[in-house]
Amino acid sequence: MMSNNLLTRIKQGFHQRPLKAQFAQTQLILLSCLTIGLLAVTGVSLMSRQFEVPLSYFTRDPAAITENAFYIGALSSLGVALWSATAAICFFGAAILVRSPRHQYDARFFLSSGLISSMLALDDAFLLHEAFFPLYVQFPERGVYLVYLLLVTGFLFYFRTYILETDYLLLVLAFMFMGSGIVIDLLLPFSELETFAEDSLKFFGILFWLGYFARATSTTLRLNLLYAEGHP
Repeated sequence: MMSNNLLTRIKQGFHQRPLKAQFAQTQLILLSCLTIGLLAVTGVSLMSRQFEVPLSYFTRDPAAITENAFYIGALSSLGVALWSATAAICFFGAAILVRSPRHQYDARFFLSSGLISSMLALDDAFLLHEAFFPLYVQFPERGVYLVYLLLVTGFLFYFRTYILETDYLLLVLAFMFMGSGIVIDLLLPFSELETFAEDSLKFFGILFWLGYFARATSTTLRLNLLYAEGHP
């Protein structure tokens, strides 16, 4: 539990401010939101013209476009949501910890974790390793898996000191489940059973991935708050 002293210091940062002051203090966020939004809208508009595809194909839900049931791709969509939740948690942790000189290493860990989680969310959402790279870039699926493996291996090696100080059992389970799904995908011929096994294992892996980073972020931020309480 946080002491009254720490709670008071936190609450001091929240008070009513006029809109003019809010505009001045949120300029970076406002600019970022507008820039990302304009880039996304402009990008889909240009792709629609380039590939001669209806603009609605880039903006509507896939189930609505294909006139299929609402539950099409349910587990996959949940997986993308979990990847995104993990990325948001990690980026939040990094944004808090980067302000502390004592936690620069931890901040880099969570920033890197957020970037990897975002990469995997995009991969699931847009079928990068299954369709985009093999069909549009002529880069084989196994090559994409190898790149991902190298990135994750480098991440684990660089941050091994921090990871070993956390409850890394959850991370081990995440890799075990996701790795099993990848092995099934690469070795077994396509079938309903193969697809169900692969996607189910991956989903469990994503759940453990989210659990690990949620706990690691919570624990690190709690320790940071306790340190701040002892060193006002």
